[in-house]
Amino acid sequence: MATLKNFIKVLRREIILNSTVWIYTIVSFLSLTLLAFIISIASHSGQSEDFFSFWYNVGLIMGNIFVSISAFRDLRLRGFDVIYISMPVSTFQKWFSVWLLTFVGYFLVFTAAFYLFLLIIVGVSAVFGLHIGMPQIFTPNVLEQIKNIYPLINALFLLGAIVFKRYVFLLTASISIGIIIIINLFFVLFAWIYLKITLGGITPLIKDISSLAIGFSDFEFSNNPMKNYILDFILWTASFFKLKEKQLK
Repeated sequence: MATLKNFIKVLRREIILNSTVWIYTIVSFLSLTLLAFIISIASHSGQSEDFFSFWYNVGLIMGNIFVSISAFRDLRLRGFDVIYISMPVSTFQKWFSVWLLTFVGYFLVFTAAFYLFLLIIVGVSAVFGLHIGMPQIFTPNVLEQIKNIYPLINALFLLGAIVFKRYVFLLTASISIGIIIIINLFFVLFAWIYLKITLGGITPLIKDISSLAIGFSDFEFSNNPMKNYILDFILWTASFFKLKEKQLK
């Protein structure tokens, strides 16, 4: 019972500390969606079937980056890091409370806010004689992004929030892009050596090295969803042990 109370305290603390970031994030993306909608109406260009699902996807993925990098704020505030580490709660409870809020909580809150926003849009549009109907946001493309990209973004930037004290987004994104480039370069080099050996040096067959690298990325992250889940699990596990390491220092 005491353990549950402590967990709830940590959960409440995270909510209080990050509520402002959540509000700004959600309001900002809803405002962008509204602005894009008004522009499309004013320009008489209309909206495609995927208009609202596109903006929902943008707000969900990009918004999760912002709420993830704002997590574990105590670890980056001088003086508060000691208080946070000394709290009578296990490392797993601290990590799980943040994961629960940023991964599950943000998805539920943003989705609910977006649906409420759509209801308002549909209602106001009807008043002005624009009958747009209730948009469908969970298109196949959005569901694919939720399944593959959303967990990866959360796992990656949660790890960055623990590892880096400053410039979390910039450092996490830069290092991730650098790793992807290095992996692709290794693949291109391997493919070049393989073709050179097996095809007797007929290297002109590699006409477009960049497309070869992109093809490798597509194979790695699109056609093999299980690899995505394994990578997510590895990154989440790494973030937990990194938090545990900071607890022991």
